[in-house]
Amino acid sequence: MARKIKSKRSKTRKGEYEVFFGKEKVGDIFKSKNDLGEWAGTTVDRDQSVGGKKWQVLDWFFEIFWGVK
Repeated sequence: MARKIKSKRSKTRKGEYEVFFGKEKVGDIFKSKNDLGEWAGTTVDRDQSVGGKKWQVLDWFFEIFWGVK
């Protein structure tokens, strides 16, 4: 079975999304005003983060965990 990147609305935080690689949570996407857009993403271990439009942040997760867009 292939592991996929997917995002789901957070059940505990309004306006945020949790990002999963397979069944493992790998990060969060949330609203945050920044120079690149209105959304930001961060990995679970908080070692990496990015800002941009929501689809750009999700693409960033694809690049990190899958190596492709």
